[in-house]
Amino acid sequence: MRAFTMIVAYSLFISPAQADRVSEDDMPGNKMAREIEEVFSFDEKENLGVNFVVGNDLWLPGERFEDGTDWLALVCNAQGCNFQPAALSVKPDQWQGHYDDEPTSGQRLTFTTGADHDGEVTGWFQEAPAFRWLEEGVATTYHSSRHQPGLLPERSALEVTIHLPNDETARLVPLLAISTMLNKWQPGRNYSWPRAVLQLRSQRQRQLLPGDLGTCSGLFHPRNYLLWAGDLDKDDKPDYLISYIDADGPVHLFLSTAASADQLVGLGGIYDSPPHGGECDGPEGFLYFDEVGPDGS
Repeated sequence: MRAFTMIVAYSLFISPAQADRVSEDDMPGNKMAREIEEVFSFDEKENLGVNFVVGNDLWLPGERFEDGTDWLALVCNAQGCNFQPAALSVKPDQWQGHYDDEPTSGQRLTFTTGADHDGEVTGWFQEAPAFRWLEEGVATTYHSSRHQPGLLPERSALEVTIHLPNDETARLVPLLAISTMLNKWQPGRNYSWPRAVLQLRSQRQRQLLPGDLGTCSGLFHPRNYLLWAGDLDKDDKPDYLISYIDADGPVHLFLSTAASADQLVGLGGIYDSPPHGGECDGPEGFLYFDEVGPDGS
C-alpha cells in the first residue's frame, strides 16, 4: 500500500483537498479554536454511556466485566446489520508488554452467539435499562465493513460521504492541527507533532469529533476509522461508530441522542482497546495518509 507525506507550515487545520486558513489574529475568537480546545481537553474516563467491546478473545486490564447473557452482537453482511443474542465469558488473566517489568492483572473476554451467523461481528453491546433501543432485531445501517451502499471515499482527502435517507448526506473529513498552532493556543502542553481529527459535516453543520487518528503509525484510512453508521438509538438521525485504534486506542460511539443543542452527535460510549506491547513514538512531526485506491480500497 502506498502512502504520501503531508507537510503543513502555516494553516491551523488542513485536509489534503483544501486548507481552512486562519490568521493568528483571528484565533482567540475563532469557532474552530474553541472546538479544538474542547476536543483536545476531552477526558475519556469521564464518559461511561453504552458499554460495548470491539473484537473478541481479548485481554483488558481491571475487573469491570462479568459473565453474562445480557449482550448483543451487531452482525453485518452485504444485506445490512442486525442485533443477535450473545453471551460473555470472563476469566482472570495477565498481560505483560515488551517493556513491562511485571505482568498486569486483568480479564480475558470471550463472546459467543447462540447460533451460527452469516456475517461479521462489528461490536458487542451490553443491554441496559437506560438504552432500551439496544434490542434484538434489525439495526438500521447506512455503512458497515460488509454493507457499504452509501460510502464514497474521496481519493485525495481520505474523507467519506455517507448517503442517508431522504437524499441527505454526511461527510467525515480528516483535518490536521499542526503543533505550532496548538502550542500557541494551549501553552504548556508542548505538542511536538500534528494531530489529525475528524470533522463531521451534515445538515449545514460542522462538528469536530473527539479523538486522534494515526497516533502511533501516523497512518489512517476510511475503511479503518469508520466501522459503522446507522440509526442505533432509533430517533431517525445518524449515529457513528468510529475507531481511533492505532496499535492501541479507543473506539467512540457517537449518538444523535447524546448531542447538545449545537451538535450533530455526542459521545454515547467509549471502548478502550487492549494496550500495545511494543514501541510507539508517534508520527514525530509528520502525518502519513494511506492513499485510497481507484476502487476506494
